[in-house]
Amino acid sequence: MNITLRKAHSIRTTIEDEIKSLKFNYKITIDRYEDNEEAIEKAAVEYANTSAKRDSLLEALYEIRGLLGDANVISGINAMLKTLAHLEKDIVFIDKMACAGPRLSEKSIIGKVNELNNSEKSSVHHYSDSHGFQTSIFSEEHIEKQKKTLSKLKKMKRESQEKLLELNIKTKISLSQNVLKTLSELDII
Repeated sequence: MNITLRKAHSIRTTIEDEIKSLKFNYKITIDRYEDNEEAIEKAAVEYANTSAKRDSLLEALYEIRGLLGDANVISGINAMLKTLAHLEKDIVFIDKMACAGPRLSEKSIIGKVNELNNSEKSSVHHYSDSHGFQTSIFSEEHIEKQKKTLSKLKKMKRESQEKLLELNIKTKISLSQNVLKTLSELDII
């Protein structure tokens, strides 16, 4: 049976959830009114059944993971994921610069420096921790350029995500009969 990568990811998540939900009871409480051997045997059978179910689920999980890994390389999805991760880091970085605000004009900087000089002269005995001011290092032109770059990167990211979705739907993997049987028995597919 062939399934899309998108379906395979969904099945993988379902298998992982199923494995997490398994309860392995390897201790039981014995009381004086029960048949001890019968209670132990019943618990041992339940444990063995749960363990066998776990083994089947793990076999299916790792087969699907392997097939997904191979398909991701062959279809170019791994390269696409690398590109998307790089775009996301660039978007975060450039967004900070685009939102930084422009640097103060030379006239404003000179005025603020003069204010600082005058305030220090007039308050000789007064302690002040205001010995400076902040300004962005970016010109308005630089910020506009960063905003345009940010817009282009976001567009590239959207296009890459659409291509990735297309590849996940278009690319298919083939599950073995053993895995299909396991998934069918557990109503996963």
